[in-house]
Amino acid sequence: MKKVSLVLTILNENESIESLIESLARQSKKPDEIIFIDAGSTDGTIDRIRKVQEENRRIRLLVEPGANRSRGRNVGIQRAHGPIIALTDGGCRPKKDWLKKLTTPFANKEVDVVGGFYLPEGDSLFQKSLSVYTCARKHQVHTKTFLPASRSLAFRKRIWKQVGGFPEELNTCEDRVFVQRLQDAGAKFATAPEAIVYWEQKKTLREAFLQLYGYAKGDMEAQYFPHVLRIGSVWLRYLLAGSFLLSFPLLLLFFLPQYLAWVIGKGYMVVNDKRALYMLPLMQLTADLAVLSGSLAGMISKKRVLQ
Repeated sequence: MKKVSLVLTILNENESIESLIESLARQSKKPDEIIFIDAGSTDGTIDRIRKVQEENRRIRLLVEPGANRSRGRNVGIQRAHGPIIALTDGGCRPKKDWLKKLTTPFANKEVDVVGGFYLPEGDSLFQKSLSVYTCARKHQVHTKTFLPASRSLAFRKRIWKQVGGFPEELNTCEDRVFVQRLQDAGAKFATAPEAIVYWEQKKTLREAFLQLYGYAKGDMEAQYFPHVLRIGSVWLRYLLAGSFLLSFPLLLLFFLPQYLAWVIGKGYMVVNDKRALYMLPLMQLTADLAVLSGSLAGMISKKRVLQ
């Protein structure tokens, strides 16, 4: 197997960086180098990494103040020595065999890209409820159509260079655009569904709103059609609800319980807690408001990435 460079973008990860580093140290297959690209942390993250560097020469730290994830990844990949690049992010915790399973498909010389998987992490009712809106479940994923995210992704450096790297004009949805560019370039994909990282969910309503707002804004800026279509369905839902409220208010009262039943039904098995009866509707409303406002901001943004 050729050398593997693991590239991670981080910013103010003081609370989770030790867990991430420990999970990387326990990997059954060790990366040949680990490159952290820090966007200018001010919470002690940089000091923690430098301390670990003293004991692990495989770790490299690059500081790029103000860099978004796309810029950070491109800088790290450009400086990487290995011909195979693996990616995950701050706030994630790879399973022990993650890197081994993620890179095994490269034994086939025709494979250019390997998509792993990710699962939500968080024990609170809020985090479990949020995961309904941020994470696909394994039974919902079809390997032939699955588009991997940067939390669990590997590719040959040459194909990254061929498509021009990650789109640095985007702060979110950048990995979807990058993967689509790889597809358009004819890259051969493989999936590694057991290459799993655990992704810690946000802990507060404000953090969740900003996260979902950013996703919607980035989707519109990227003009990523599958997500734009999903955003359109949210707008349609509220436009219809507004029309009913003005013209047939009693009919809206008839549909509201059915809507709440749908909201609770789609997430109750994930949360598995009676308190989900109020938490899931709250999360749905938060997600809807984030999507509406974020997509509107994306529509009026000057940023555009044409597919």
